[in-house]
Amino acid sequence: MGYRSNVEIIVYGEPELFDAFMASMKLVDHRVFTDWEGSSAVFEHHEWESYTKNKTKLISFSVSDVKWYEDYDDVEAWENDFLPKAEDAGLNWELVRVGEESDDIEHTFAGDDVQYLLYTITSIERNF
Repeated sequence: MGYRSNVEIIVYGEPELFDAFMASMKLVDHRVFTDWEGSSAVFEHHEWESYTKNKTKLISFSVSDVKWYEDYDDVEAWENDFLPKAEDAGLNWELVRVGEESDDIEHTFAGDDVQYLLYTITSIERNF
């Protein structure tokens, strides 16, 4: 079965930069879109007014119960290609990965205007 994680990634920024970047990635049929077709992964697009009152566009990627190993091609496409290119294009990104172990939480981010939109919550539950 292997070790499984839940992963959430967001990429966001000014609408003009965001639209140009997304168009260029879709034009080359980037692997982050094609590798996850037919899986439980969910892509969503959002637009909102940021805390600075500027319009911001965002794409989110969410997948549960996945083997998120850095040497897997679909993971490498995100971490070593798509996200660095997004940062180079002037966008911000955040990635949160929560593994099976209680202390296995990874939160990484990059960009000039990271807004810390992703976070984790730890709670205690009773099973009786």
